[in-house]
Amino acid sequence: MFRNYMAAALRNLLRNKLVSSINIAGLAIGFAAALLIALYLRYQLTYEHFLPGYDRVYRLSLTFEPPGSAPQIRDSVGFRMAEEFKTDYPDVAMIARASMQFVSVRRGEIENPEGIFFADPDFFRIMPFATVAGNLATALDAPDGLVITPTIARRYFGAANPLGQTLEVERKVPLRVLAIIDELPGNTHFAFRMVASSKNRMSNQSVVAQPGASDWPGAFTYFQVRDRAALARIESDARNFLHRHHPDDPGFHTTLVILPLDQVHLAPTGRYPLSPGTNPRTLWTLGLVGLLVLALAVVNFVNLTTARATQRAVEVGVRKSAGARRADLIAQFLGESCLYVLVAVVVAMALVELALPTFNAMLSIGPDDQQAQAATVSFQYWREPMLASALVLAALVVGVIAGAYPAFVMSAMRPITALHRGATVLASARVRQMLVVLQLSVLIALLICTAAINRQMNFSLGDAQRIDREQVMLLFFNKMPSDAIKDAILHVPGVAGVTAAQSAPTNYGNAQGQFHRPGSVAPVGLQISPIDYNFFDFYRVKPVAGRLPSRDHGTDLLVPGDASRHLSVFVNEAAVRALGFESPAAAIEQPIEAFDLPFAAPASTTVAGVVPDIPVDSVRTSIQPAMYVASPQASTLMSIRLAGRPIKKTEDAIDAVWRRLGEPTAPSHLFLDLYFRRMYIDIIQQRRVLGALCGVSVFLSCLGLFGLSIYTTQRRTKEIGIRKVMGASTSAVMRLLLWAFAKPVIWASVIAWPVATWLMNRWLDGFAYRVNLGWWLLPAASLLALAITLITVSVHSYLVARATPGGALRSE
Repeated sequence: MFRNYMAAALRNLLRNKLVSSINIAGLAIGFAAALLIALYLRYQLTYEHFLPGYDRVYRLSLTFEPPGSAPQIRDSVGFRMAEEFKTDYPDVAMIARASMQFVSVRRGEIENPEGIFFADPDFFRIMPFATVAGNLATALDAPDGLVITPTIARRYFGAANPLGQTLEVERKVPLRVLAIIDELPGNTHFAFRMVASSKNRMSNQSVVAQPGASDWPGAFTYFQVRDRAALARIESDARNFLHRHHPDDPGFHTTLVILPLDQVHLAPTGRYPLSPGTNPRTLWTLGLVGLLVLALAVVNFVNLTTARATQRAVEVGVRKSAGARRADLIAQFLGESCLYVLVAVVVAMALVELALPTFNAMLSIGPDDQQAQAATVSFQYWREPMLASALVLAALVVGVIAGAYPAFVMSAMRPITALHRGATVLASARVRQMLVVLQLSVLIALLICTAAINRQMNFSLGDAQRIDREQVMLLFFNKMPSDAIKDAILHVPGVAGVTAAQSAPTNYGNAQGQFHRPGSVAPVGLQISPIDYNFFDFYRVKPVAGRLPSRDHGTDLLVPGDASRHLSVFVNEAAVRALGFESPAAAIEQPIEAFDLPFAAPASTTVAGVVPDIPVDSVRTSIQPAMYVASPQASTLMSIRLAGRPIKKTEDAIDAVWRRLGEPTAPSHLFLDLYFRRMYIDIIQQRRVLGALCGVSVFLSCLGLFGLSIYTTQRRTKEIGIRKVMGASTSAVMRLLLWAFAKPVIWASVIAWPVATWLMNRWLDGFAYRVNLGWWLLPAASLLALAITLITVSVHSYLVARATPGGALRSE
């Protein structure tokens, strides 16, 4: 019996080669797209799971609520907090701090700027990374201990064994390579390639340990608990812990946040994170889109299977007349459907294997980013029985759904009814029409979602920034760059402009002060950013009111320690609102009183200019009230605008100036564009993936509509012949056929528009600064879907419309 069923299935497959290929190919592509999204979601949701004991490791972070400002998240805490935490909570088995520093590393003639983690000795005992060579657990016990990855080993030692060899930091501090860890996978928030002991004198920890030194929140702090029950006791006492050791200043409120290690990547990203985080909404949006693409492929498959089943009505009638039982027909139709789906799953698995390298490249920031980890989404079904079982189960479910109509409806027909094709065609036509509407609804919704995300991405990287970041290179200094090197770089061919600041243009400085208007007692926390005089001119920022900093105004210069001078400052629009001014113009020349400053307060302070709000860190977070002060002596980050020459040649010329006039280390620079790509990597990934999924959806829709148009025109061939005999023109027949496929687009739009609007508005609500969805996106998506539909079915419809009436009337 089974042999008979298999023979019938294969004969049916070979008899309809084109449509069967379309059906299987469409389902395979849909399965492959959905499987890639599932693998990506698993990759994102299993951050740090490769570390043994990750579920007992937690990270400390802080949330500050300064007066008059939105809460600020810090991924790090003070350096002294680790010792206080270990003393207060015996349930903490180990605790370790780490801080990232960018330094120059040299071996012989090879010298490069590198990011080095300085970590406490327990760091690798808490998180035992996979080791290639050496003793990782004790590598940081020695003050000169260093742990590197194979990438660093090849960069400085080539094929030689690096264990025991020395690298020189800042041309003065030697570090010994005592262990080599494996390359870090992509799903970790750690982004280091070199880890040195915090006992080293180069570490920030050694600076904080000096008497009288301030304790700034620059330590990424991780601890391991002895058992999970201990965590609840620690969390319940976190507020008291802060009151005991770090009482809030008046008006401030600080919260200690304890995050599981594997949730760090999904938590709201704080300032200066180790690596960009991911918004969970992004993941759920991608998951939903993956399900929609799979649903589109399944609808296509079911639709074509149902359509093809109507042509087998006579076969059902003949088999039942010959004595076939209903159970035999059910087994045959379900078996055929499951066989086709299993073939599609096998093809889908092969497609995923082929697509993974390209998919991982699409998820990565780019080859020009030496710090970011490349994405490592993998597909190892032979090692994961759960995944293999899920694929088989999905194939069986889809097979049963697709074969349900012929198996349970047609098999129940009496032989005389089954032999009369009209009844079966009419019954299945309604089912197919609903499926076509569902298919087009998914396509229109995906087009709307893709367009909306693309608009928000363009806004985030464009208009929302309010600065001109075209071809800007950031050059990092350890101390204020001299006027000589500024002038030399400005005269390099291909350099259009130079300015400096304490931090990147989308980051505030580390300083913050308290201000209020005279007569008001409510303090307002303002972020203080030291800048060079031409900072706003360089980034082409126009004042909203007042003027910009200028050397012509002596009061613009901040002189630290001189409390006898008047100071003119420049604030953003958020500061104007926080200070209670009616408008930016009303703030000009108005005095503000300063207190609790990181430097000696000036004799008096007035607002000289108001600049637009510049997003900081991301457009997902509210812009903080900020003050900009002209302080070239505190500006250690140079911005260089390139223009007019090949970029690489200009870079080399700037490096030559550095070697001649700069600091005695390797030059460290970064393009501002790359900085933005790191900040918005999750949205960039989503745009790329959604764009690819939208393309897959269009392709699947074309496949399904093309296959369905074949059946539709075959079913109406006799009708077309009669119409042509009665005088219908080719164009009239074309309009008749195309209208049959255009009507479902209207009903699909009614379903897709409200669903896509609700979904995208919820997604856009995750941004503090966002675009409007745009009502025009809805009809535009429907018109595009209509165009795709008509183009797909027009070719076959035209061929049928041009057929001679005689051939059409002999079709049966």
